[in-house]
Amino acid sequence: MNMVILSGNIGVEPDFRQFEDGRCRVSFSVACDQYNEHGERIETLWLLCCAWNSICERLKRCQSGAKLSGRKINVTGKLLQRTSGSSGQKKTKIFVDVISFELLPWQSPAAPAELEQQRTDAEIIFDGTPLYPSRTRFRRRSTSVPKS
Repeated sequence: MNMVILSGNIGVEPDFRQFEDGRCRVSFSVACDQYNEHGERIETLWLLCCAWNSICERLKRCQSGAKLSGRKINVTGKLLQRTSGSSGQKKTKIFVDVISFELLPWQSPAAPAELEQQRTDAEIIFDGTPLYPSRTRFRRRSTSVPKS
């Protein structure tokens, strides 16, 4: 199975392209920090992401309210590889074809109790169905009391 889940920050503002046939594509980069066993950041890995049509439109609606660069994002997708160029100068590009994404709330300096509440609010709980894109269901943890 070809599936990746990334958690990182969006690099520069996403590049939206509208094609004559009505299709929409967005490209953006995600910076994923890598840490050693002591919790020290050792490297930042930049990954190119590409999304089409409904995912593109959804990200465009998110951008209409505020800038996206620097925002924390969770991306689910599959790795794809494209080769271009002549036979002597072939270039291979690996990127993530986005299946779904979640923009996380902005993190501002806050007291530890507020940070803990923000972390709880942003949690996603897997409901136990098999881990396939067409069958995956997520729900947000609710703090409200269910109606009787």
